[in-house]
Amino acid sequence: MTKEQLTHLFERANEQVELLRTHKYEFIDSHLDNIEREMHEFVDAGTKLIEEGDTLQIGIVGQVKAGKSSFLNALFFDGENILPRASTPMTAGLTILEYGEQNALEVDYFTQKDWSFFERDSDAYKRVEEECKKEEPGASATVLKRMIEERTTEQNRVAYEMISKCSLAASKKIDSASDTLTFQNYRELQNGLEKYVGAAGEFTSVVKSIRVKLKDERLKGLRIVDTPGVNDPVLSRENRTRTFLHSCHGVFLLSSSSDFFGSADVQFLNNRVGTEGIAKVVLLASKFDSVLQDLGSQYEMQESTRISLAEAATEQNALFVKRLNDMKGQLKDGFKKGQLVDIELNYTSGISYSLAHKNESEWDDMEKQVAMQMKRFYPNDFATPEQAKQSFNELANIADIEEDYLRGVFLNNKESIMREKMSVFFDAHQQRIKDALSSAESDLNLRRKDIDEKSLAEIKQQSETQEKVFTALEQKFKEKITNFNSSLQGTLNDFGVRIQLNEHFNPPMEDVDVNIEHKGFLWGHNNTQMSYSTINSFEAKRQVDHSIEAYIQEWYKAWQEVFNNTKETFSNEMLDLIREKAEETADSRAFDDDFYRSMLDKTMSKLKFCSNIDLGKLLNSFKNKAYNIVNTPFKRPDCYDQKEAVARQTLQDAALNHTQKIRERIYYEVFDAIKYEVEKEAKRNLVEINQSLESLKGEFGETLKQNAEYYLNELKKQLQNKQASLEKIDAVIADFQKLNVLFK
Repeated sequence: MTKEQLTHLFERANEQVELLRTHKYEFIDSHLDNIEREMHEFVDAGTKLIEEGDTLQIGIVGQVKAGKSSFLNALFFDGENILPRASTPMTAGLTILEYGEQNALEVDYFTQKDWSFFERDSDAYKRVEEECKKEEPGASATVLKRMIEERTTEQNRVAYEMISKCSLAASKKIDSASDTLTFQNYRELQNGLEKYVGAAGEFTSVVKSIRVKLKDERLKGLRIVDTPGVNDPVLSRENRTRTFLHSCHGVFLLSSSSDFFGSADVQFLNNRVGTEGIAKVVLLASKFDSVLQDLGSQYEMQESTRISLAEAATEQNALFVKRLNDMKGQLKDGFKKGQLVDIELNYTSGISYSLAHKNESEWDDMEKQVAMQMKRFYPNDFATPEQAKQSFNELANIADIEEDYLRGVFLNNKESIMREKMSVFFDAHQQRIKDALSSAESDLNLRRKDIDEKSLAEIKQQSETQEKVFTALEQKFKEKITNFNSSLQGTLNDFGVRIQLNEHFNPPMEDVDVNIEHKGFLWGHNNTQMSYSTINSFEAKRQVDHSIEAYIQEWYKAWQEVFNNTKETFSNEMLDLIREKAEETADSRAFDDDFYRSMLDKTMSKLKFCSNIDLGKLLNSFKNKAYNIVNTPFKRPDCYDQKEAVARQTLQDAALNHTQKIRERIYYEVFDAIKYEVEKEAKRNLVEINQSLESLKGEFGETLKQNAEYYLNELKKQLQNKQASLEKIDAVIADFQKLNVLFK
């Protein structure tokens, strides 16, 4: 598809949407908003793909603090801090690096059209917020937040956040032309980045993207995009990452070595990368130096024979490979079926690159600390400045990454990658619009069926019947809600028995050789090498991690299934009550299964926020606790006054006692404690459900009645002039079909 064809398609589709709005048929407004949003996103990203068809776009993605900026500096800018390392996200929007004839910063702002979508979604968020406050006037901020999140979309929440943080000065930039600022040095560039895309930047809320143009031949035909964090707590920044991926050809996904390829990374691949036709993913274990420092510290505490840097790297890389293989089963089909059949895996250390390429006098405090630690743990690999430079270069791994991936994977396959991306992009986005249109037409056809098949007399009879039915069932509704609550309470009690934590903790032991000073055979003292056994801490942590991850995932799954199944059973029982009572009135015609199920679902929707329990913080907390326990240093006993045989036994007994204490602490402080904390969190969630149910109990019948009456009254208005209503909805359906034809 050419740019002209895409523009023409969008213009025709937009005209058709505006025509549909002229019908002033309130029932379709939300559908039109969704369709218009999908179309706008389609043409915006599609136009960029077409216009920039000769430029390969590579994204640097990963969680907050994964070392993205340090990696980018090393890969493209010889370690210079073009994008400064920081403990908080520096880039609030997308920062695009590309070639320019002069060094400049170009700032693109949201258009008025962009902003109108945000305003519409923000208004929807505020309406839901007011509804929730009225329904639960005494609800805590946490409960209220969950209620709002369950009833709003990500777009609603993003828009509300952006607009609420938009200052008067920033609002004046909406729909304005791009600003261009030249810079002479990196300090001026950093100040500009802070002002326009910093976490607290003056214009952050209205900046769509920012381009850093550098006169650097290496950037010709290439565009590098430094994105906000995958798990960025600010929704608008995370949302801009998602939008950028529409036109991205490949990504370097950085995952911190100390918590490699966690659930957030898997979720990002499934929900972002795998759905956008991105041709290749290179998964990099970042901050590689930090995990090697930990490994060196472990060997030092155990006073075991030191290993070389190469041996430590090999040992750690084997764990990365195992972790990736273990987690591949969690990748969804949408990710596996595209180009991403496999993931390239390697490691990197941005700070190591700086250490290798800067003079020691230029090192900052963080770099000095890393250099000192690496020399301490791996003295043979950092004995001289030349050896240190070589070792840091090997840790950075930048030369291999540039050769094997940037050039070997991306640039050498540029044409095929971009061709595949274009095809997948247009197919995927046209299908999204088709799905939105199909949903709208389905709702319209159901509405038409009601108008066509029901009479005013039938609606009047149904209204009168359900008034009697709901009044007669008021007490039954309360009883069912009480039973529903009791069922959930009973299920939670069963979980503690049924969901078992795999407490298998039997990591392999490893021998450690140490020199022990003891009494001589006849006189004096000897220094003799002795051995003792200790737990392999890396394998111990892996076993514990696996156990608690599996336990928490089982809780997630069981809670969700039980809550939904119990809710479905409850809804069916309510439906049976209404059906039975309608039959007792000798007017079963007034009962419409689909109609009342829809009303029940709407009335029950306020309980949706209770269906999930948040165990992520517990998971990370206990993983860290286990790590600290298994790395508890062994304090060797004083054997100075003991003969050799006694000293050997004393050392082995002390080591055995140390190992036993570690095992006991794992069982007590990790396994027992996490079971208690998980059940406590589930009970806390159940308290919220109980509060919500108690509130619902008193108003269920009335709320159900109001929802049903509103629908019937709207239907009644249309039936008062049945022919005109049918003609109007037929006209709306016909115009939807014309819009649908454009995307076939």
